[in-house]
Amino acid sequence: MAQVGTDAAHVDTDQASEQTDVDSLQGSIGSLQTDISNVNDELSSLQNLGTPPAIATSAALAAGNTAISNAQAAIQWANNQANTIDGQAHQLDTTAQNYETSKGC
Repeated sequence: MAQVGTDAAHVDTDQASEQTDVDSLQGSIGSLQTDISNVNDELSSLQNLGTPPAIATSAALAAGNTAISNAQAAIQWANNQANTIDGQAHQLDTTAQNYETSKGC
């Protein structure tokens, strides 16, 4: 039954790794949001000067915003899955420990 506890600990390690990946992805999302904001500011400056941009940016900005929304949804899904799996692993560990105790192990 000790294996169940070891497995639950591995799930904790995997969840910590998943969180590291999420933190990295959120940093990338933040950078993308900054880039989009900078492009919008520069477009505004060009428009205030009466100069149209040489390249149409609306499709790229829309794609960037969609990518951000999709990434945030994926992060939420991954976190929910990781939390569910971690909770189940610990419930199984507790059940195994209770079984061992009840059998005098």
